[in-house]
Amino acid sequence: MRTALLLTPIVLSLTAGAVPAPAAVTRALAGTYVIRTCRHACAPGDTLAGAPFVVLVLSPSAIDVQAVPDSARGYLTDSFMFFTAADRPPNACWADIAPGHQPDAGLSHWAPSGPMRAHVDLERSPDSGWSLDLEVHGDIVSGTMRFWAVSDPNPTDLRRVITGRRIGAPDLRPCADSALAADRALYQKVVHALRRARSRGRP
Repeated sequence: MRTALLLTPIVLSLTAGAVPAPAAVTRALAGTYVIRTCRHACAPGDTLAGAPFVVLVLSPSAIDVQAVPDSARGYLTDSFMFFTAADRPPNACWADIAPGHQPDAGLSHWAPSGPMRAHVDLERSPDSGWSLDLEVHGDIVSGTMRFWAVSDPNPTDLRRVITGRRIGAPDLRPCADSALAADRALYQKVVHALRRARSRGRP
């Protein structure tokens, strides 16, 4: 487990007051969630079952990426570059917490899909997608994850049950921490490749 980085708190606040129903649903669903995947059924909200998957942040409005430190900002912005909904500002982010995975994070987009339901496109391109369909009751989450790809010689359509909990208000720090760690890992990989090439007498 990497050491948590000290970043200036970046917490998205929710304003109070009467709002139309769609905005009220958006505000009610906003938050920071820990999501796990299950090969079989898991009890809703059981964060001990299944495997760690992502920390997911749903913002009630567009994310201000200028509030993120430079290196993390670049990594997160690049993750959204080829998003097929990139004409809409990102309003969600995720950080990979799967065991054994390299640090990774990205900006994404979400929208309410019903009373206390949300559809989240974690990644989306013309030939692949990675999405979550969530149902939230209080702080307890249930739903499904789907990953699909059509460009591979063997097209993929993988679905998993998910479970999780809301752990607080929308907070970009987990995404920024993971993006910064991923950016550093990428830099070290490039440096290592250059050193190997030079040691073999390549330019």
